[in-house]
Amino acid sequence: MTLNTLKCLLNNELSEISIYGAGLMGKNLIKVLSDYPFKKEILYFIVKSKEGNPDNINGINVIPLNEASAYKDRPVLVALHEKYLNGAIKELKGSGFTNLIPVSFDNDLWSDMREEWIKANSIMPFGADMLRESCDDISNNNLHIYVVHSAYDKKLTENIDDKSYEVSIQVGAYLTDKVLFTVRDDTGDNISEKNKKYCELTALYWAWKNDTSDYIGLSHYRRKFVLSDGEISTILSGNVDIVVTVPVMNLDTVKGQYARDHSESDWNVLGQAIEVLSPEYKDAYITVSNSFFYYAYNMFIAKREVLNDYCEWLFKILYYCEDKIGSKDDAYQNRYVGFLAERLLTIYISKHSELKVKVAHKHFIETKVN
Repeated sequence: MTLNTLKCLLNNELSEISIYGAGLMGKNLIKVLSDYPFKKEILYFIVKSKEGNPDNINGINVIPLNEASAYKDRPVLVALHEKYLNGAIKELKGSGFTNLIPVSFDNDLWSDMREEWIKANSIMPFGADMLRESCDDISNNNLHIYVVHSAYDKKLTENIDDKSYEVSIQVGAYLTDKVLFTVRDDTGDNISEKNKKYCELTALYWAWKNDTSDYIGLSHYRRKFVLSDGEISTILSGNVDIVVTVPVMNLDTVKGQYARDHSESDWNVLGQAIEVLSPEYKDAYITVSNSFFYYAYNMFIAKREVLNDYCEWLFKILYYCEDKIGSKDDAYQNRYVGFLAERLLTIYISKHSELKVKVAHKHFIETKVN
């Protein structure tokens, strides 16, 4: 569905589009769809109720669901956070809407749309470009991409087996009696007990300290790299330093978005940590703070020497932030160390312009609805 929908958008086979949802996701869609290569004209923003919503967004009228009956058979992009998406689609179908296209921040369609827009406008940030295929021999498969799982994983709509180079690892193993996998982040040199704040980074730390592979990567049970044999060959050729996913875009700056979604004071503590511990990264911190893009999810694949340098720098910064910020009562916001690290990856890439940075696709696996 994702590729077919993307092709229809690019080939102008989808017309008279409306967007359900007048929040950030909808505003992001407008930015991309109104620009080259899509050049779409959006009819309306449709919302459940006008209460709390503006009359228009970028000159596009916002109308309540009970006034949108004329658009029930026309394409509607349902642009909401993933946790609201399935409920909204069910409600819209119940109201007679028949041509619904879900778009959330994490799903594959939005990622592919961003990629097409970024490539078409030549704005891939911080010196990166797309990963290409190579025909070289890939008999040297000294690559491990760790796929992060926890005792709290959600049930998924797909069961995708690990590739030969993927290793499932249980994180936060120190904090539970459940044993999910043989590889756990509470063995060897580890920080498993920090998982509630550090998220997938306890797996990164474990891989850094306990795996001697030439190339190491990190992904998630719901977010996995999509790599062909030819792309794996390119990575292992030695001509790639680090592989990331299609960058996330912010309508606000990276700093502004972080302040709104998390905490401005935490972002400033991060800046303080860099100034105290690694002042040579200060300009990169400012550049990324004012940028509209960053490489998200703490998903990457790196050469061993790059991984070593990055982790030495990263965890030093994170320990400083953890010491200054402490713990938060809100379990989600208490994951701030992981959130800060997502942006630190981009700061590191921005500082090291000599790195050969490639962008690969990821697949987001939807969760089952109860």
